[in-house]
Amino acid sequence: AFISAPGKEGVRVAFPPAKRGGALRITDYQGNETAAADGFVTAGDMPVIAEGFDLAALKLCAALRVGTSELPAAEPQVVVDAGERMSVPVLVRNPYDAAKTFTLTPAATDWGKAEPVSVRLAPGEEKGVEFVYAATAPVPGVSKLSISIAVPGLMSAVAEATTTSPAFTFPPRIPSTASS
Repeated sequence: AFISAPGKEGVRVAFPPAKRGGALRITDYQGNETAAADGFVTAGDMPVIAEGFDLAALKLCAALRVGTSELPAAEPQVVVDAGERMSVPVLVRNPYDAAKTFTLTPAATDWGKAEPVSVRLAPGEEKGVEFVYAATAPVPGVSKLSISIAVPGLMSAVAEATTTSPAFTFPPRIPSTASS
């Protein structure tokens, strides 16, 4: 996999470990090879090549996209007016060669919650899902929001948000303590 973080330096990207105990290997743009014992790749403007990871688990990170735009965005945003219910549209796509059931679970916050959703998709199929967060308390100026996606037999991936009123930003990541 080619990894880069255009316009940024020192971005740490977590990778799922290989199932057979292999090491994650990184090759930089000059051909230098290193092992990433901690499962993280440091990315920047110049792409690096990552090898030796669990591709099936990595595909799960590509299955969830926050927002409705067909154009890729480094930091998709959902904007909501203060006091309104927050709708978070997500697109789920099956990147696997077989039908899979994806479970999307929005994390509860101190100020509201949304209900989990399970979606069964054929290979290559995609479907839009909308989470509606019902506020149970005033929304603070800054908060965290995350939605996890899981497939039985694979580790889960998370779309996480650091929110500042009124915009919600979701950069995807793999949690370091993922379950199998």
